[in-house]
Amino acid sequence: GSAASALAPPASGASGATGPRSLRAGKFQQLLSRPSVDLLQLRELLWSGAPEEEPRLRAEAWQMLLGYLPPVRDRQEQGIAKKRREYEELKRRHYRFDEEEIDGSAGSSGGGGAGAGSASSGGGGES
Repeated sequence: GSAASALAPPASGASGATGPRSLRAGKFQQLLSRPSVDLLQLRELLWSGAPEEEPRLRAEAWQMLLGYLPPVRDRQEQGIAKKRREYEELKRRHYRFDEEEIDGSAGSSGGGGAGAGSASSGGGGES
């Protein structure tokens, strides 16, 4: 299952081989392969930047630090599934297109379709 694949080495190198992996990338791999990642340690390690030669480690580290990926390995699969369901619900709620809008009869005022009014109330307007 998923526990074995979660602990598998990255596809870029053979298991057990040190290869061109930097010491820094090795520290990330060691920290991220734990059953529960210490977010304070991860933040300290990321302070100097993530290893660019290992995009998978870089992505996983930032996803954990930003709260997208749970730091507990056993909860990651269900956590990602929950985030994806929330995203689908947000899309349904804010990007609902009526038949009238698709036909173009909603007008050409540049409003941007359903959800455009609520987007400007967020304060930023940039995405």
